[in-house]
Amino acid sequence: MSQQVIDRSSVTAYQVVIRPHADIRNPAPALVAALAGQFARAETFAEGRLCLSVPGSTPGDDTREAVTTVLHAAAAHQETHAGTAVTVEVTDVRYTDDGYCHVFAQCATSGATAGQSSPDQQSS
Repeated sequence: MSQQVIDRSSVTAYQVVIRPHADIRNPAPALVAALAGQFARAETFAEGRLCLSVPGSTPGDDTREAVTTVLHAAAAHQETHAGTAVTVEVTDVRYTDDGYCHVFAQCATSGATAGQSSPDQQSS
């Protein structure tokens, strides 16, 4: 997996490129964990805009659905293991002639959630 910031048509996104041998449809736990760490970077470098690029894709396949599932799994992992809630909304998908599917998502993290409660949730 490689990361970079891309700037196309005045829209900046934090791009994560999946390696050709990675199975996005049946991802290894390490892939989900690695993606979980990318949400904060997307917020820092691209206002929460994330682009997940998957090789070996063709228009009409299930790549968008697979990426959506993996991003939600990564968000759940981030909340469970780091205590940071993450919301993810897939906003666009583009297939390119070089066999990549680029799935764009808007991500937002909120502060630590594990073991903490707001004053409204505390009982007297």
